[in-house]
Amino acid sequence: MELRDIEYFEEIAEQRHLGRAAERLGLSQPALSRMAARLENRGLLRRAGDPTDRRGVVLTITTAGRRTLRRAVEVHAKTLRAVLLDQLTPEEHDQLADMLDRVVEGSSL
Repeated sequence: MELRDIEYFEEIAEQRHLGRAAERLGLSQPALSRMAARLENRGLLRRAGDPTDRRGVVLTITTAGRRTLRRAVEVHAKTLRAVLLDQLTPEEHDQLADMLDRVVEGSSL
């Protein structure tokens, strides 16, 4: 699973609605629908009509999907650690943490 797919899958898991997930990701609904179909074919999610909106699609992550997503996130974190963080000295770790704190403080998170 590519990093982009992990991001999309996480948003689908959080939003549980195709239209909202597409909007949050800045994707067209047909593009995300194709990805959802691929995930559904792999048994990672289920799609169903939204009972409150005939045009909407509700997405449910399956048990296998949760396991896959959890593992993909773990592998991604391990890769980031090996490629980026393990290359830094303890002093550089502290500097990076300070810089990231400033970024978060200055954002609208």
